Amino acid sequence: MTPFKLLNNLAGLSNREASNFFSVHRDTVKAWSSGKNTAPAEVLEELRGLIEKIDRAAGQIVDFINRSGAIDVELGYYVDDHKAQSLGLPGVGAHNAILARVIAELPDDIKINLVPRGSTPGTAAAADQHL
Repeated sequence: MTPFKLLNNLAGLSNREASNFFSVHRDTVKAWSSGKNTAPAEVLEELRGLIEKIDRAAGQIVDFINRSGAIDVELGYYVDDHKAQSLGLPGVGAHNAILARVIAELPDDIKINLVPRGSTPGTAAAADQHL
C-alpha cells in the first residue's frame, strides 16, 4: 500500500473525490494509489491537512455532544457533494470520515441516529447552474 492510498483512505475520499480535490484525472489518482507513480509531496501534505481538519471537526462535535449531556443524537450525512463542499470539504467522503470519528469516540450509551441531508441530484444540478 502506498502512502497516498493510506492517507486518502483515512481522509475518506473516493477516487472521484480525490481526482476533483487535486484537479487531476482519475487515472492519476489510481496510479498514485497503486504505486505506479509517486504522489507529489504537496499532494500528501494536502491530504495530511485535510485529515487534521477532519480530526478537529470530529473533536469539536464530540466535545459539544459530551458537554450537552445528550443521550440521543441525530447526525446528518450528506447525500451529495454540494453541502459538504459548502463546508469546505472535498465531498461526502470527507464528511463521512468526520462522522465515523465522531461515532467511534462517543460513549456507547449515546444513541446515534444517522439521517440523510442534502439535495437530490436534480436540485444539485439546478444549484450548479446558478453558481
